Amino acid sequence: MQDFAERFHEALPEELAGETSWTTPSYPSRYTVGTTVSNWFYDNFALPGVGLETSYQGTPDRDYSLTDYHRIGGALATVLAELVQEPRAQGA
Repeated sequence: MQDFAERFHEALPEELAGETSWTTPSYPSRYTVGTTVSNWFYDNFALPGVGLETSYQGTPDRDYSLTDYHRIGGALATVLAELVQEPRAQGA
């Protein structure tokens, strides 16, 4: 997970990445296991999914726009595509 977080942070456009682009929440999960959109896609279409919680307000330096969220999603898709294309180590 740390590898993914670091890669995602590096893939974000510089102006959209805060000093801390990932944190472990200090509050309990808002989601019940099995009720996320990722679970729904898998249950209905047998497709894996990924969810990413992101700030509504952006970084301390700027508020995010719709275009910014598209750019964040593009960075996410790029990193995920790179990860699935990498050869897996034996026994991993």
